[in-house]
Amino acid sequence: MPATERGLHYRGFTARVYYDEEEGEIIGHVPTTHGGLDFRVTSFGAVEPHFKALIDKYLEDHPETEPAAPVSQRS
Repeated sequence: MPATERGLHYRGFTARVYYDEEEGEIIGHVPTTHGGLDFRVTSFGAVEPHFKALIDKYLEDHPETEPAAPVSQRS
């Protein structure tokens, strides 16, 4: 799978998710045409529901926002 297809997908948005070992948190970043959204959770089970709720709420408040074009990443 190409790097641009990796991540968590919902309503056209993609979250890149990383584990911060020092903080014991999972950090997500969602690029948008208005910058981006970040979130932090403490369990892997919370990542997907939190990501989807974040996107739903953000689109309620900012319906003009669209996903940012994917950026190629080097392997």
